[in-house]
Amino acid sequence: EKVMAGKIIETTYTSVDFAPSILKVMGVTDPNVNFQGVDFSEELLSNEKVSSKDVIRYVFDSGNNMSWAAAIMNQYRLVVSGNDVPWLFDLNQDPYEIYNFFNKRNVVPESIQEKLQDALFNAMPAYEIPLYFANKLVYWDKPACIDSNDRLPTEEVNGVCSDLGVSIPFVDRCYQENFIKHCPVTCGTCCSDSNGEMLRLGELSSCDELRSWKTCRKRKIAGFCPVSCDQCDAS
Repeated sequence: EKVMAGKIIETTYTSVDFAPSILKVMGVTDPNVNFQGVDFSEELLSNEKVSSKDVIRYVFDSGNNMSWAAAIMNQYRLVVSGNDVPWLFDLNQDPYEIYNFFNKRNVVPESIQEKLQDALFNAMPAYEIPLYFANKLVYWDKPACIDSNDRLPTEEVNGVCSDLGVSIPFVDRCYQENFIKHCPVTCGTCCSDSNGEMLRLGELSSCDELRSWKTCRKRKIAGFCPVSCDQCDAS
């Protein structure tokens, strides 16, 4: 009867935190055993019906690919990877993690996004998160120009933006407004540098810095900074 009936804990914890917490509640302690997890038994046994603390936890891919890392606080989850743009989820509004709320200030407060970004950047070297040392280019912010991952806006063919000019002929599709909005990078209709930064060799770099380091030969950087990399003329 130690835990209050109907107790709700909204604070973020990970699976390794449960063993030391449950054992502590059961009265099982051993000073010679060191757990990796955090003991949250005090919060579990508190008199608060609903408990929520702004604690940030980190999870990451530790396999051979070392492709992603995430910072989690309450219902918010920020995920960065070497394969995609940053994703920000709000599990209260989107429990199945379908929609990307990154930079959607009207949905998730800017302060939440920035807090998770700062915390994750500082945690990566401190906790030796593999992605930080993987020598990969990571979008820390979204490119200004980005193709949709959804299928092409037509019933005539079945494919995505990257299929245009490969398995699907361009024909006159990139002159159509719905294709221009859907595939601005593939169609070459968007010419703007990102105002954000990329993670490169353990540092966050803007387009000005990336250009000065002569890294534009990398396709990912050229797509993030098309103006600075002379991929297009914004004038």
